[in-house]
Amino acid sequence: MIEDTFEEKDIDISRIPELDKYRKPSRGIVGLDVLAAEMILDILGYQVSGPDGIFDAALERELTKYQEDMGLYSYGVLDFTTQESLTQSLENFMKIDDKDEQLEKAIEILK
Repeated sequence: MIEDTFEEKDIDISRIPELDKYRKPSRGIVGLDVLAAEMILDILGYQVSGPDGIFDAALERELTKYQEDMGLYSYGVLDFTTQESLTQSLENFMKIDDKDEQLEKAIEILK
């Protein structure tokens, strides 16, 4: 579901609040952890409305899609496992692998 690379989007992750791993927000809940989930899902290419920190139907739908994509229990609740997965997905998304080992080996062979 990730559409662009980290460099192309020029993302400032310092604006993303921390996920609160002590509660399980669902539709109707408002909070910084909800905002963080919306921001991360938006970065990953999911279609959230906002991000505004309000757990609405759009977030529930996109969170369910994310959970399905990640092989998690897909019920649209921001549980601990989903929060951990979102954090890991963001970290993986931000890793930039500039080293193309296959290309380097091909250039070496051609020299």
